[in-house]
Parts: sequence; C-alpha cells; structure tokens
Amino acid sequence: MKINKIISIAASLFIGTTLTSCTDWLDLKPEGQIVFDDFWQDKSQVEGMLATCYKSFTTDGASNSMLLWGELRGDNVIEGESVGSDVKKMLEVDIDAENWICNWGSMYTIINYCNTFIKYAPDVPSLDPNFTVGECNTMIGEVRALRAMAYFYLVRTFKEVPYIDEPSITDDQDYNKAKSSEDFVLDKIEADLIAAERVVRTQFDKTASTKGRITKNAVRAALADVYLWRNQYANCIAKCDEVMADTTLKLVKNVNNNVYSQIFGRGNSTESIFELQYNNDIQWNNSTKIFYGTSGNLSDQRGEVYVPEYLITAGNSSPFSYQITARKKEADNDKRKSYNFVADDQSGINLVFKYAGSDWTEGTIRNIYSYRSNTSNWIMYRLPDVMLMKAEALVEQAKGYETSGSDEESGTNPNQDRINNLLAQALKLVNETYERANKSTSFGSSSSSTNVELLIEDYNSTSKMSDLVLRERHRELMFEGKRWFDLMRLAR
Repeated sequence: MKINKIISIAASLFIGTTLTSCTDWLDLKPEGQIVFDDFWQDKSQVEGMLATCYKSFTTDGASNSMLLWGELRGDNVIEGESVGSDVKKMLEVDIDAENWICNWGSMYTIINYCNTFIKYAPDVPSLDPNFTVGECNTMIGEVRALRAMAYFYLVRTFKEVPYIDEPSITDDQDYNKAKSSEDFVLDKIEADLIAAERVVRTQFDKTASTKGRITKNAVRAALADVYLWRNQYANCIAKCDEVMADTTLKLVKNVNNNVYSQIFGRGNSTESIFELQYNNDIQWNNSTKIFYGTSGNLSDQRGEVYVPEYLITAGNSSPFSYQITARKKEADNDKRKSYNFVADDQSGINLVFKYAGSDWTEGTIRNIYSYRSNTSNWIMYRLPDVMLMKAEALVEQAKGYETSGSDEESGTNPNQDRINNLLAQALKLVNETYERANKSTSFGSSSSSTNVELLIEDYNSTSKMSDLVLRERHRELMFEGKRWFDLMRLAR
C-alpha cells in the first residue's frame, strides 16, 4: 500500500542520514518528491491508489457527512438521550462554523485523492507494459465519478464551495481558494460524470464489485440526480430510462426472506446500483452504528437520534396512514413503517431500525426484530431512488405544460392530454414501489394479496401528484441520507 511505502522510504532516509556525510544529506530530495518519483511506476500502485479513493468515502468523516447532511435538518429524526452537543445544535438549526458537522474536510480529502490520481495515473502505462491505456482510462473514469459525487454533496449542502481540480501536494501551493458559484461547480460535476460514463465498465466479475465500484449505472444515476437538482427534467428522465433499461437491475420481491434483509441486511441486492462496502475486519460503518443503533450490543440498540412521534401517528402530517379522502387512506398498512423504525415498548421511544437492524419477522401479535452483529453498507443509489426521480421529473414537466398552456378565458388547457399522460406515467412508477410494501399478505409474498394500487382519480392534479411522489420518496428512502436534499430541491 502507498502508506506503507511512504513509511518505508522515510525510515530508509533516516538510516541513510546516520551513515552519510553532511554533503550527501544536503543532496537528498524532499520526501514528497521522492514519493511521487518512486510511486507512480506500475499498475499495482495505480490500483492501490484507486482503492484509496474508494476507501476515503468510507471513513468516519465522509460517512458522517453523507448521513448527517442528508438527515439532521430534515424531519426524520429528533435528538436521542445520548445525542452529542453538536448534533443537538444542528437539529435545533443552531449552526456555526465551530460545529464539526459543518466541516467539509473529509470531502476535500476525497477530492484531493481523486485529483492526485487523475494527474499522475495517465503516465503509468508508458512505464508498465502490463498496464494498458484503456485500463487506465477506465480507472480515471471511476475516479472522476467519485470526485463528482463528493462535490455534489458539497454543493447541495453549502451551495458555493471552492472548486479545486489540482492535487494539493506541496507546502508552497495557494490553499486560500475563493468559493465558486453553484452553477460553476455543477457544470464541473456534470462534465466529470459525462466523461466517466464513456469509459467506465458496465459490470465487474463479482457482485460486490459491481455494486461497490463505479459502473455506467452508477454514473447515470448520479447524472439523473444532478439533472433533477438543476431542473433539467428531460435529461433526468433520459438517464433514469437508461438505468431502468438494464434488466439485471430488479426490485427485490417474491423472495423467501423479506425485502428488508435483502436490501439493508445483507446488502448488494438486485436493486442496488452503488453502495459503499463496509467490513467488520477492515472498516466499520460507524455512522449508522452510532447515530441509528449500537451495532453488536444487543442490550442497547439506541443511537444518538430517535424517530419523531409524527411519523408513527396516523394523520396527514405522516406519510403513513395518509388520508386521501374521507373513506380512503394511503399507506395504512405499509410494511416500510414496520422496518424503518421500531417502538421500544418499555420506554415508548421510537428508534431507527433501518441500517441498524439485520432482519425483522412479521408476527400476529408483534413483530420480531433482529439487530446486526456487524455494520451495514451505505447505499448511495438503488433502483427505487431512480424510479422516483423519474416520477418527480415527469410531474415537473407536467407543471411546465400546465403553466405554459393555460387559457384563463376558456378555462381549458390544450396540453391537458399531455399533462394527464405525464401524471399517469408518474403514478405507474410510484405504484411499483408502493404496491410491494402495501400488500395485505406477508411482505414479499405473491399469493392472495389485495390490490392496493393507487388510482389516478385520487391524484388528478400536478399538485396532488407532486405531493404523492414526495411522500413515496419519504417512505421508501427514509434514513438513507436523502430527505434534506429532497426538501431543498423541491423548495428551490
């Protein structure tokens, strides 16, 4: 590994200085120069640096940012009994520069690794005959996508951030970079992803690599997300369609074990597009462990944040048991309510179960929950996210036709058929994720289930359909680091 090589070089230098003259010592190159001269020499070193770029996303700093930036300022969590003071301040929207959650250093560490890789990796194929230019370009594509994802977290969270695309490797560089505009950074993100899409692989030999490394589907999902953020709805829909056209991606259902354990318990499911790989022996996901549940300690599964009562209580504030009409409710028996969170019977506290737990079994009296003895992967993109991004983009397109084509005098809209078609397409996508979680039989069973399809007559306007898509994203992606960004995107 690179770090071991650096330590080895440093040790050699120290020993050498004790055996050579002062003149020899003064002729030695600076340590950083020796590392860069000696390191970028062969394929194995490039592969090691590629692994470092991926691993930098799984560090505590980066994983904390992805979880907390996406959840704390939303409406999914409240403070728990053991909440840290800075988390508590963020929940109360008491934000200042001294709060460690506002530190963007972990994302810039990722970016610097990526910048270093992009600058030096292209020279290696000329030095190692076993390393082709094509292989190198594919790896550079993966790294450009990782850099884009890091910047996308930054720009959605802070809006204007310094854009740096050169590696920070010497002390004499200018580190006082001014912030760039949001549009400038988003343009760079988009360019990185478009370039990456051309060269990255469709899949790898192992499932864990296909789900844990950048593929064309991962890039397309990220592009769809960026286009949706930028209100480029046709582009968003096109990228979503490309992802959904891949028949190897399938919603998890009709399996012997329940859907939750497939997606979040074991991970790398058939609907996963890109998820960060954690391992008990190498790297724990300390973020889900600390904030959602104390992994491995079955007597104390309480994380730093709890679930607010409004999510549990039926009514129009909750996305569950939502009153559509006087006689009809939406998501009244939604299985996601059973696995997103769990009520502690003794204290009455509502705890986050998603990611903290490994499995759950539906019982006649009460559900049985099993907690993990390891830590979870962190899912950045999965198929339902892409499907619901497309649904949102379709509704926003319908809003555009509604505004541009309305005739106040006649009260008609010549685009009404087109609007109705877009709303019908959006509802079809919502129903795919909704119906698998709202069957009257056991979750995942294909027999004797009641038809719970949502009907267009209940969502026959752009405002109603927009609210439905947001509620479905809320139910499906709860605690996955998406909520604040969803709210911000729609508020924009």
